[in-house]
Amino acid sequence: MTLNGAIMQLVEMRENSMMPEVFKSYFDKVIETVSECEEPSMIPERKKGKWGNHGECPFCSYLRQWEDDRFCGNCGADMRGEQE
Repeated sequence: MTLNGAIMQLVEMRENSMMPEVFKSYFDKVIETVSECEEPSMIPERKKGKWGNHGECPFCSYLRQWEDDRFCGNCGADMRGEQE
């Protein structure tokens, strides 16, 4: 979902006839805050790397769990590719 898409959904929710009046001012504040955000800063680029010799993440030092070793369970780095 894009930032504009999220804002549009918030506006639609706020304008829904089922929305209690008491919540509309909170939606206004959220919409205003989200509208000031810049798209690139919302979703940082995922780091890519390889597990270290002892199963350690090179970015956050998390020790690999064997259930799923494609991504770091702590910082979410993609461990299937070359290190950046």
